Amino acid sequence: MSLLGKWFGFSADEVFDEAMAEFDQGAYEEAIEAFARCLSDDSVDAATLRLSRFYTAESHSQLGKNRLRTGLALSALQHFEAALQLFPGYPDLNLSAARACRLLGARTRARFYLDRALDANPRFPEAIFLDGVLRYEAAEYEPGLNRCREACELEPSLGLDICRRAIQDHQDGECERCLKCLAAMAVNSHGDSTLHARVADSFMRDGLLEEAAEEYRRATALAPGFADVRCKLGRVLIALGRPGEALDQLREALRINPASADAYAQAGLAHRLLGNGLEAIAAFQKAQSLSPDHPIASQELRRVRGYLS
Repeated sequence: MSLLGKWFGFSADEVFDEAMAEFDQGAYEEAIEAFARCLSDDSVDAATLRLSRFYTAESHSQLGKNRLRTGLALSALQHFEAALQLFPGYPDLNLSAARACRLLGARTRARFYLDRALDANPRFPEAIFLDGVLRYEAAEYEPGLNRCREACELEPSLGLDICRRAIQDHQDGECERCLKCLAAMAVNSHGDSTLHARVADSFMRDGLLEEAAEEYRRATALAPGFADVRCKLGRVLIALGRPGEALDQLREALRINPASADAYAQAGLAHRLLGNGLEAIAAFQKAQSLSPDHPIASQELRRVRGYLS
């Protein structure tokens, strides 16, 4: 019998226990199938039925979030809508469905779900922020920016400084840059280090380096042991002309993962910018020893040999 079942005093139910075991292991599709067997069994008690409905919705929600993270917006929406059939008033589920609809270009449908989220919780910061983005995309610039600012003031961890820079971009006539910044912030929930890193990656692709650095810092604050995220932060700081700060991040990345060729290569660039020639060569050589075809290390070492010849 599951621990949850014992806690609530359920009778032994092998199907429910199987479903909970699948859920606890993150096997959400299998969990949904098992919970469906519980829901179709007339002998299951009312408390177990309620929990089966809840965990069915939660399984769909987790699958939807996983799909959304990998860009599968239509599949994500299908899972969110399956969860909403069970719990239509949950603001988090409605917000997730609204995000998926926006990515699919279904603005009317996105507005429907977003309004339901805000009806359930008018002070839901992430829903307010998405409301601002939808308004900005519809050329309601001032109302949109005001809603984004309101959301970030309610919950500064959404990215208040980035929001302020986006507003400055708009005031400077850089509407496209402003929208790219706000849209990247609106894609996912910001309570997860992986999602912060994904937002930062999107900022990088759009050339928004300051914004990318801030999001990578948020990711490292939530998950300090992620060497690859620190390496990306180091790369951004180098691009921003801050090699000393970059080197601090890269040294920590190498402490966590001494076999990271990328971190050694980026450290070599930082040393070169700082005028530490011997340290730079040593870092590039280490990177090349770990990855013989590493493009940065190979190029930089060829440059050094050219100077020496």
